[in-house]
Amino acid sequence: MADHVVEPILARAEGNPLFLEELTRAALEHRAHHPSPHVPTTIKEVIRFRMSRIRPRALVLLETAAVIGREMSTSLLRHVSELGAEAIEVGLEELRRAASPALSRLLESFQVSSKA
Repeated sequence: MADHVVEPILARAEGNPLFLEELTRAALEHRAHHPSPHVPTTIKEVIRFRMSRIRPRALVLLETAAVIGREMSTSLLRHVSELGAEAIEVGLEELRRAASPALSRLLESFQVSSKA
């Protein structure tokens, strides 16, 4: 990665390892789709960029889970999101694939059980 991209990443991350990782990943992903480099200025922009790449059904699942909290059952997710069990499993897998390693660790901390 060129110095003119690395320097803003280091400056914006201000020593925060999660932000550093997310800024770097966002810059690399942006470069894969656009010819000019772009480094997000805020974590909000990083999250917005990542969410723009998630399909609508998985996004509904993410928004629903965010409101419910860290522990939930698949039956509660089905009821609140109005998605079927298969759509929930597919959506969770899509969210795991879309996340960076740091965000994947955060997703793993959420407990989704099959209990009613």
